[in-house]
Amino acid sequence: MSQIDDDDEGVWRSTPDPVIEIQPRNDDPLRLRAEMELWIANGALLGWLVDPFEERVWVYRPGGEAVVLERPLELSDEAVLPGLMVDLGRIWQSG
Repeated sequence: MSQIDDDDEGVWRSTPDPVIEIQPRNDDPLRLRAEMELWIANGALLGWLVDPFEERVWVYRPGGEAVVLERPLELSDEAVLPGLMVDLGRIWQSG
């Protein structure tokens, strides 16, 4: 976890290192991208926003602009998710 804060009500709040979301059909893509930017601003090290309808993945990292990948077959990030390889082939087939 990137950050853990104990607020004055005794609730623990944390930001995960990776944030991964698949865009639902009925959700606003601009709102989802703004939400992903907020995760990164609050300490997440990696964000993947998968849009199965436009067949794109928005990749977010601290200190830079989002990178848009057009229909990638796989996703990985050895720095944050060592050894993980996500196969996106089935997502593109169903979108």
